[in-house]
Amino acid sequence: MSSPSAEGMRMRLAEEAEKHRNILEAVGEVGLDFGEAMEIVLKGGKVSREAWNAPEEYVFLRADVVHLHKGDGSEHKLIVGSGDLAGADWVEV
Repeated sequence: MSSPSAEGMRMRLAEEAEKHRNILEAVGEVGLDFGEAMEIVLKGGKVSREAWNAPEEYVFLRADVVHLHKGDGSEHKLIVGSGDLAGADWVEV
């Protein structure tokens, strides 16, 4: 069973995701949600976020670890923030 704080966090993230989706729908820019994006990554694909405004940056999977490829060519383990989890602007690249 989940702790109250974990359940509260899930509810807050769901609310944030809904707000982001509503805003993006209003401006016609709805993409994938985080779960859909990670499904693509797990199948060997690459994804990015419209909010990053950096087409050369993308997320991919290597050795069972999700990485971020930066515009300068560097790669780092992806640290997922609440904006990434709630974002509905993920796109396959």
